[in-house]
Amino acid sequence: MSVGSNPLADPATWNLMADDYLAELTPHFEHYAVDALRLATPARNARIADVACGPGTLSILVAPAVAEVFALDFSTEMVERVRRRADRAGIRNLTVLAGDGHALPWPDAHFDAGFSMFGVFLFDDRPRGLSELRRVVRPGAHVVISTWVAAERPPILKLVRKAVQKYIPAMPDAEQSPLGSADEIRAEMEPAGFRELHIERVVHAQSFPSLDAAWLSMRRGLAPVALLRARIPADEYAAVDQEICNLLERELGSGPQTVEMPAWLARGAR
Repeated sequence: MSVGSNPLADPATWNLMADDYLAELTPHFEHYAVDALRLATPARNARIADVACGPGTLSILVAPAVAEVFALDFSTEMVERVRRRADRAGIRNLTVLAGDGHALPWPDAHFDAGFSMFGVFLFDDRPRGLSELRRVVRPGAHVVISTWVAAERPPILKLVRKAVQKYIPAMPDAEQSPLGSADEIRAEMEPAGFRELHIERVVHAQSFPSLDAAWLSMRRGLAPVALLRARIPADEYAAVDQEICNLLERELGSGPQTVEMPAWLARGAR
């Protein structure tokens, strides 16, 4: 995946936060991976592609249930986390490599199913990324992608993004999530050659005992905040962090927080 003006499409951003992403987000994102696997229902002898795999959220889950998994991400640090997790779990049928989702390193019709969980929607050239996903699966096989429901982004995420934009103007609004509606997904997947599209909304929530607990998790697990922390001098960051925390408390209160994360899952056949 190439690097464009969106800082969320830069591997350096994800390299910064590989460990925190794994700790804070992966347990929650596994719910969406389970949903995606339900839609694709790969067989026991299936060979699976996982593009923009992050720390292996889907790959690690599916590997014990299929013949082979091949995972790719443009972040070298994320790739290293997948390898470590596979080694610790004794998984031997998972191959992971760093690479560009716009130009997948696999032959045509090589896989029985393909996935991109919250990945391809951030590509600089989504039509190319979608076409590549279609190319590498066999005729009749399914590809499943996920993205966020743009119209239903949680208030806390909207507030954090707005606060980050003060310091990183290129950071897009939370509501600008690409492929953020079913119509937008259909408008890009169909021209890429996918047929029999099935698009559904799923939602999983995270609950926190207080705003402080929610902000602690998001301070570690949100890419915009990790990038902000990297760009602001250490002796200045504490004040910026407190500024954001104060904004969140004014708008949301200091008590328990439930953060619902509606997503789209889209399945298409080659």
